[in-house]
Amino acid sequence: MPSAAQTIDYEARLIELAASCRHDPLRFVLAAYPWGERRGPLERHPGPDNWQAEVLAYIRDNVGVGRPLRIAIAGGVGPGKSALMAWLVNWGMTHLR
Repeated sequence: MPSAAQTIDYEARLIELAASCRHDPLRFVLAAYPWGERRGPLERHPGPDNWQAEVLAYIRDNVGVGRPLRIAIAGGVGPGKSALMAWLVNWGMTHLR
């Protein structure tokens, strides 16, 4: 069981990470998930697919510029559209106060 000091340090590091990703969903996704970790659920994945990274970067580069973002994604079953939406919701929820 971690000590109180270790827990506080861990929480402080998480808060710092979330703050550093406030305007960058791609950075958040790369940092928040265990990409490529041995025996982890994403062991065979070094990061988001290229098209997902492009969408996350587009959002990073265009959010808050005074116009709504409109993004259309066409795809069949299994390319990762739902995963992308889950990452965006997680990123957004991380910054609610």
